[in-house]
Amino acid sequence: MNIIVQKYGGTSVNTKEKRQNIINNVKEVLSEGNIPVIVVSAMGRYPESYATDTLIGLLGENEVDKRSMDLLSSLGENITTVVVSAELNAAGVKAMPLTGYQAGILTDENYGEGNILNIDTKKLLKNAEEGIVSVVAGFQGMSENGEILTLGRGGSDTTACALGGALNALRVEIFSDVDGVYTTDPKLTRKARLLEHIKFEDIFRLADSGAKVIHPRAVLYAMKANVPIHALNVGKKRGSTCTIIEDIPKTPDFFAITGKKTDEKETITILFDEELIAKDCVDIVKAVLDDLKEAYFDLKKEDGCISFYVNRGETKEVVAQLHNALIY
Repeated sequence: MNIIVQKYGGTSVNTKEKRQNIINNVKEVLSEGNIPVIVVSAMGRYPESYATDTLIGLLGENEVDKRSMDLLSSLGENITTVVVSAELNAAGVKAMPLTGYQAGILTDENYGEGNILNIDTKKLLKNAEEGIVSVVAGFQGMSENGEILTLGRGGSDTTACALGGALNALRVEIFSDVDGVYTTDPKLTRKARLLEHIKFEDIFRLADSGAKVIHPRAVLYAMKANVPIHALNVGKKRGSTCTIIEDIPKTPDFFAITGKKTDEKETITILFDEELIAKDCVDIVKAVLDDLKEAYFDLKKEDGCISFYVNRGETKEVVAQLHNALIY
């Protein structure tokens, strides 16, 4: 019996129509002779009713300690587990909702940024042996003292990849509203190209530089356990176009550009295979920035990377124009 961990983000679970995709995917995995373990996020995004930021907004101007904030922030995922499990059962698939703790996830007490210390897989394996699909709340675990902890932004990715490693899963499938990992945000330029095959180290660099397809901490869990990640579009059939992330010697035709914002600035990072980018790439970058009249600072080129920062503001055009000027 092979286990496949599937993670569904907030925009993949917020309507009954989208949750039908989960049912279809689960039935397909079962028909292959495998058993899925599902990891879910809170439904939708602010201001949708059960999104994490919406729940936090219920506090208004009242301040609470980090322990209380984690208790509140973890609720959205619990709701999703019950709803998804109920719909799977109604569709003839035996399913069970589980909190992070019930799924065996033990954390430290670093509230808001909890670290997974151990995963006891007995409950998940027992369910799998009995043909029960576990629907696990992402983004959360529990400490030895019985405190509920959240794992920080991207925590559901972390949950999925950590479970994938602990369960020796065949792979982790991460579903979103895009086909996989692109050379840049495909909403910025039509020239954005899907990266169909990418090695762990490159996806980690890309995620750590600000790309939002998968959280960098999640990549580390998958890389340590050598469990491949498939980044797929929830609206398309499994096995169609996607990005496969795994332990390969080299990412074919690697190029990507992304931005990472702080309160005062945005760092733009261009990652690439040295053999594929123009030798005068720094001059090209400077020319594009000058044409856009964009002030930039600390521009530097290192092995396989160009980075600089700009003042916080509208930088989407900068990323799009640099991408189009450098893409091969």
